[in-house]
Amino acid sequence: MNNKSNIRAVALSGVFTALSTVFMLLSTFMPFTYLWIMIAGFIMAMLYMEVGQKYTACAFVAASILSFLMVPSLLRTIDFAIFYGFYPSVLLPQVLKINSKKKRFLTKLAIFAVSGAAMFYIGIFITGLNAFSAQLLENGQIFLLVIIGITVIGNFGYDYFLSGMTMWYKESLRARFIR
Repeated sequence: MNNKSNIRAVALSGVFTALSTVFMLLSTFMPFTYLWIMIAGFIMAMLYMEVGQKYTACAFVAASILSFLMVPSLLRTIDFAIFYGFYPSVLLPQVLKINSKKKRFLTKLAIFAVSGAAMFYIGIFITGLNAFSAQLLENGQIFLLVIIGITVIGNFGYDYFLSGMTMWYKESLRARFIR
């Protein structure tokens, strides 16, 4: 990259970081909480298309830190940091490099299951429902598997949302806004 490209990449990273943080703030005050978090993650995907992995990863870290500092809901911020922002900015570009559809699907399934379990356990810890978690594991793990299964299905929905929005961005918005 030449100097002009670096300046453009840093400027776009700053603007997209701010936009992502604004949508994280909207998730606190507006209905449809997870829609706003998904849009914040989609902004990271748009940034990846414009400037590449290095700048997007830095912007994701900055947006996560700003969200931790500004967004009152710690759970929403953690969900963004663990999955909704991390997946489109860091993991998805690597997953899309896998040629085999079967391997790509299994990789996504593993990512979604691990992130779902992490979000569940961190949510239990933050909300102070440790007794609930202990009782849950004592009574059997089927409920935990159901929760993770529902999260995996939701994360596949998010992946579908990202692919549709990415196509819309490439075909409609990119030429209008980014020159």
